[in-house]
Amino acid sequence: MGFGEVLRTALWSLGRSRTRTGLTMLGIIIGVAAVVAVVSLGQGAISNTENDIASMGINLVTVTPGSKIMSGFRMSTGSVVTLVPEDAVAIREECPSVALVSPGVKTQVQVVYQDKNSSSAMEGGSTDYPAIRGWALASGGFFDADQERQSAKVCAIGETVRKHLFGDADPIGKMIRVNKIPLLVVGLFAPKGQTSTGQDQDDVVVVPWTTGMRRLMGLTHLTMMLAAAREESGVKPATVEISKVLRRRHHIGPNDEDDFTCQTQREVAETAESATVLMMTLVSVIALIALFVGGVGVMNIMLVSVLERTREIGIRMAIGARSSAVMWQFLGETVVLTSLGGLIGAALGIGLAQLIPLTLGWPTRVTAAPVVVSFLFSAAVGIFFGLYPAYQASRMDPIEALRYE
Repeated sequence: MGFGEVLRTALWSLGRSRTRTGLTMLGIIIGVAAVVAVVSLGQGAISNTENDIASMGINLVTVTPGSKIMSGFRMSTGSVVTLVPEDAVAIREECPSVALVSPGVKTQVQVVYQDKNSSSAMEGGSTDYPAIRGWALASGGFFDADQERQSAKVCAIGETVRKHLFGDADPIGKMIRVNKIPLLVVGLFAPKGQTSTGQDQDDVVVVPWTTGMRRLMGLTHLTMMLAAAREESGVKPATVEISKVLRRRHHIGPNDEDDFTCQTQREVAETAESATVLMMTLVSVIALIALFVGGVGVMNIMLVSVLERTREIGIRMAIGARSSAVMWQFLGETVVLTSLGGLIGAALGIGLAQLIPLTLGWPTRVTAAPVVVSFLFSAAVGIFFGLYPAYQASRMDPIEALRYE
């Protein structure tokens, strides 16, 4: 039997009992659809994480006070006072891989303009803050070095703060109050949107770090520092250099833990991606198990089909059909059955991947690889689970088959 004849015969045989064919394919359809949808969801999450890295600054290194683990307990960010402005000066002067440094503070504040108010993040930074974060200004400008030195009462705001306080009006030149301190709005940042964790990057007020530390928070220490490596490949060397400088300045012994934490955007992304890949793998394994169980169901139905069509097999052999032709007939039916299920499942999975962002708001990214692999796996399931029923059919004795009632 040629390929075309095998295909036609298989489609004709499967079409005789459409309900049973559909129910048999159901396990394959569900398994393939689940694999495609889950992988698309995982790839969407990973893509979103990569976008977060780009929006935060590819070369960014964030330094926060306190070690990740101190005295056996994991410390919260900023819970230990160890960073001072002089640390930022030392990093700028002694770390060749570091291009820019911004001393900083960060807290949540109440922002008021006339009768409107907003609870927003306040970040203090240096004049290098926009360059380190890769954040352009939509209008106005940023504070200068003199304003930074003088702890000037100026700020730049994000798009979300503008909408809350000013609507569609231009905020440049307006006076807002942050924790009851009047600040002149000198700049408006271009929108960046939300991160993959739901954090609104535009809901922020940025002031000179001196203003934030002294006037708004009443501190003498920093709650963070931002540094930018000269190039993406220099992020790790920059982290090593920063650690060496801070350990020397803080008089940390060779066997003592750091009293600060250096974290790169890539490390944050890798942690998030690892969790995503793990969940994606677990769910995909469950889906593949469902596909395997569906294959067992296909084999069971094909064995029943062989039994029901014993006389048909006997007639075919009596008029000259070879055992190999009978075997190819039933194997072809199984492969066509699972392949059709794979195609329908892949289409359903793609549809689900397109529907998830519209209904749940979760990002997805459909690529060809999981679709092709799932389809090929479903075809392989057909071959694997179809061989035994096809072999059973090909081994029948024509005389005994013709006598079968």
